[in-house]
Amino acid sequence: MADTIQFIKADFHVHTSFSRRVKATPEEMLLAAKMKGLNRIAVTDHNTINGAIRLAEADPDFVIVGEEITWAAPGEIIGLFLKEAVPEGRSAAYTLDALTEQNAFIFIPHPFAPFHFFCPPGRILEIADKIDAVEVRNGRNFQLLNILASLFAGAAKIQGICGSDAHTPDDVGKAGMLVPPFSDADGLRKSLLQAKPYGRGQSIYKSLKLLKKVF
Repeated sequence: MADTIQFIKADFHVHTSFSRRVKATPEEMLLAAKMKGLNRIAVTDHNTINGAIRLAEADPDFVIVGEEITWAAPGEIIGLFLKEAVPEGRSAAYTLDALTEQNAFIFIPHPFAPFHFFCPPGRILEIADKIDAVEVRNGRNFQLLNILASLFAGAAKIQGICGSDAHTPDDVGKAGMLVPPFSDADGLRKSLLQAKPYGRGQSIYKSLKLLKKVF
């Protein structure tokens, strides 16, 4: 009899007070994740890994050190399992090389999202051989745009990944994946081949409320 695959619940895109416009501390976001039954989270603050390192030192089996980097591609790119922060504002070539040198798991967040910095689909295709995944389900994105991202990734034959893009404790775990356990970037690459997405994006009404707060 074949072994039954065990799945864990993971959110691969979480922010803390080390990111702009986020008030909740790393510890508050971690507590929210545990209370919601998650098993792993990637802390992906904007252009810093300080908050992620703080949490990972306390709970290395739960927290993945990540960074959402503003680069010159344009848009943003996320690296997971980082040992060192990658500086913002550098070229695509520099940023990708810096992430690859750390054997980071590399993915493009929230494509097609008009309220985020995003990397245009044409640019994603140009670097498809240098990234591991595209975010196909983002908890703060319009549901329709998540569907477009999923269709794009499928057509381009790029692996999909999902995350809440949480900026508050309430949003942690809103979207993510059920995956076989993993311990590093190579393990995650294998696990995603059997992953099951969960969650969805937000309604247009909630997105417009968020836009009003920001601007």
